[in-house]
Amino acid sequence: MKLVYVCSPLRGDMEGNIKRATQYSAYAAGCGVIPIAPHVAWNGVFDDTIPEKRDAALMLGLELLKRCDEIWVMGNEISQGMQGEIDEAKRLRMPTIYVLDEQVEKDMKIRQARNPLSLEDCSDGSNQQDYEGKILVIKPENLSNRYRLSENSLWIASHGPGCMAGNCDRTIHAYNLFTGELAYFARNEFYGIVNPESLLVWLRDHPVKNEKVDEVIQKIIQEYPVQMVKDNELDGEQEL
Repeated sequence: MKLVYVCSPLRGDMEGNIKRATQYSAYAAGCGVIPIAPHVAWNGVFDDTIPEKRDAALMLGLELLKRCDEIWVMGNEISQGMQGEIDEAKRLRMPTIYVLDEQVEKDMKIRQARNPLSLEDCSDGSNQQDYEGKILVIKPENLSNRYRLSENSLWIASHGPGCMAGNCDRTIHAYNLFTGELAYFARNEFYGIVNPESLLVWLRDHPVKNEKVDEVIQKIIQEYPVQMVKDNELDGEQEL
């Protein structure tokens, strides 16, 4: 199970925010990860109203973050302290998941789709198209067993001779849409280009946010009707 850093507000209504952090941790645990919430773990240890104590707590939080696999940004607001943690996660190239209060309140679990995407999730005939800048569905057998999950199914083709149609055995350099990791594969290790419907469903279950995902969402907004985006509940993520 993955170790997840629970990023949520503390200042203001501290008692209420600590209670919410506990609720966020319970939600995350229900999604199948091990949550670590500094507000809960260090409750009563540091006085957040004293600048020196707050700085010490923030520093320890960042050290804890380095030992986690992912950061989950919880709630509809991002505080100054949270932004510092988000920036550090970005520096560490750590997957950043955004979970809205509505999802927690309605117990709308994420990361529940475990099976990798398949050929049926690709646009018809897309394997005959150029791949550069496109989002591709990888054939799961080309990943090691532990990585054959839906979160590792989608890759953004960056460059390489394999991006050109017909170069089946040539190399493509691609970014993992979930982690941002750069790797390279042969063109024939991908099924083709993901279709918009499957992509939107994937984004709903994997509300990750990074520069590559931001680019993808903006392209979806530009290329497809707004109603299609709303139907797939992406409007909440756009507000972040």
